[in-house]
Amino acid sequence: MIALVLTGLALFDQTRKVTQLAGEVAVLEAEVAMAASEVQAYETRFQQVRGAVGELVSRVGQLSSLVAGDVLPATLSGVAGDGAPEPVLTE
Repeated sequence: MIALVLTGLALFDQTRKVTQLAGEVAVLEAEVAMAASEVQAYETRFQQVRGAVGELVSRVGQLSSLVAGDVLPATLSGVAGDGAPEPVLTE
Protein backbone atom coordinates (compact mmCIF):
# COMPACT_ATOMS: atom_id res chain seq x y z
CA MET A 1 0.00 0.00 0.00
CA ILE A 2 2.80 2.41 0.90
CA ALA A 3 4.53 1.55 -2.36
CA LEU A 4 1.36 2.45 -4.26
CA VAL A 5 1.12 5.83 -2.51
CA LEU A 6 4.82 6.53 -3.19
CA THR A 7 4.36 5.56 -6.83
CA GLY A 8 1.35 7.89 -7.07
CA LEU A 9 3.35 10.77 -5.57
CA ALA A 10 6.25 10.09 -7.94
CA LEU A 11 3.83 10.04 -10.88
CA PHE A 12 2.31 13.33 -9.77
CA ASP A 13 5.78 14.90 -9.41
CA GLN A 14 6.90 13.66 -12.82
CA THR A 15 3.68 14.91 -14.45
CA ARG A 16 4.25 18.35 -12.93
CA LYS A 17 7.84 18.39 -14.21
CA VAL A 18 6.72 17.33 -17.70
CA THR A 19 4.15 20.12 -17.78
CA GLN A 20 6.77 22.65 -16.67
CA LEU A 21 9.27 21.42 -19.27
CA ALA A 22 6.60 21.52 -21.99
CA GLY A 23 6.02 25.18 -21.14
CA GLU A 24 9.75 25.87 -21.39
CA VAL A 25 9.88 24.08 -24.74
CA ALA A 26 7.06 26.27 -26.06
CA VAL A 27 8.91 29.42 -24.95
CA LEU A 28 12.14 28.22 -26.55
CA GLU A 29 10.34 27.32 -29.79
CA ALA A 30 8.92 30.84 -29.93
CA GLU A 31 12.40 32.30 -29.37
CA VAL A 32 13.85 30.10 -32.12
CA ALA A 33 11.09 31.17 -34.51
CA MET A 34 11.77 34.84 -33.71
CA ALA A 35 15.52 34.37 -34.16
CA ALA A 36 14.95 32.61 -37.51
CA SER A 37 12.78 35.52 -38.62
CA GLU A 38 15.51 37.99 -37.64
CA VAL A 39 18.14 35.97 -39.49
CA GLN A 40 15.95 35.96 -42.60
CA ALA A 41 15.54 39.74 -42.33
CA TYR A 42 19.32 40.18 -42.01
CA GLU A 43 19.91 37.90 -45.00
CA THR A 44 17.43 39.91 -47.07
CA ARG A 45 19.10 43.16 -46.04
CA PHE A 46 22.53 41.68 -46.80
CA GLN A 47 21.40 40.80 -50.32
CA GLN A 48 20.06 44.35 -50.81
CA VAL A 49 23.35 45.86 -49.64
CA ARG A 50 25.29 43.45 -51.83
CA GLY A 51 23.23 44.52 -54.86
CA ALA A 52 23.76 48.20 -54.04
CA VAL A 53 27.51 47.67 -53.69
CA GLY A 54 27.60 45.89 -57.05
CA GLU A 55 25.77 48.79 -58.64
CA LEU A 56 28.20 51.28 -57.08
CA VAL A 57 31.17 49.27 -58.32
CA SER A 58 29.69 49.36 -61.81
CA ARG A 59 29.20 53.14 -61.62
CA VAL A 60 32.75 53.66 -60.34
CA GLY A 61 33.99 51.62 -63.29
CA GLN A 62 31.99 53.77 -65.68
CA LEU A 63 33.32 56.96 -64.08
CA SER A 64 36.84 55.60 -64.20
CA SER A 65 36.44 54.93 -67.92
CA LEU A 66 35.18 58.48 -68.45
CA VAL A 67 38.11 59.95 -66.54
CA ALA A 68 40.60 57.75 -68.37
CA GLY A 69 39.12 58.85 -71.70
CA ASP A 70 39.38 62.57 -70.85
CA VAL A 71 41.93 64.06 -73.24
CA LEU A 72 42.06 67.53 -71.69
CA PRO A 73 44.75 68.19 -69.08
CA ALA A 74 43.45 69.08 -65.63
CA THR A 75 44.49 72.74 -65.94
CA LEU A 76 42.54 73.14 -69.17
CA SER A 77 39.36 71.50 -67.93
CA GLY A 78 38.62 74.11 -65.26
CA VAL A 79 40.65 72.68 -62.39
CA ALA A 80 43.98 74.12 -61.27
CA GLY A 81 46.99 71.82 -61.04
CA ASP A 82 46.63 71.57 -57.24
CA GLY A 83 43.10 70.21 -57.55
CA ALA A 84 41.41 73.45 -56.48
CA PRO A 85 38.96 75.15 -58.85
CA GLU A 86 40.45 78.02 -60.78
CA PRO A 87 39.32 81.45 -59.61
CA VAL A 88 36.79 83.24 -61.75
CA LEU A 89 37.69 86.85 -62.48
CA THR A 90 34.86 89.35 -62.45
CA GLU A 91 35.07 92.94 -63.57
